[in-house]
Amino acid sequence: MLAAILFYPCWIVFMIVMGLILGAATQGDDSLEWMEADIRQSVQSGVVSRTRSESTLAFLYQVLILMGIFFFYLSIPFLLLIPLLLGLLSLLL
Repeated sequence: MLAAILFYPCWIVFMIVMGLILGAATQGDDSLEWMEADIRQSVQSGVVSRTRSESTLAFLYQVLILMGIFFFYLSIPFLLLIPLLLGLLSLLL
């Protein structure tokens, strides 16, 4: 139980940091570094197509978001159960 309580805030911090890193890496001119050289020219001229590295990055982002949602909903029973158990324990003492 303590491991779950400690893991969840760490996971949230990890998701925030990854979001900031991905946001900074895929903004403006920095996003061109993620693309293959032959695609850069078409992007700069206005023709945009998704490369394999962008697809991989999008898939990784989706997996991380889904894991965050999963752990969020997994934590809800613990967040509701702990106050309930503490209230019952205070009634017994």
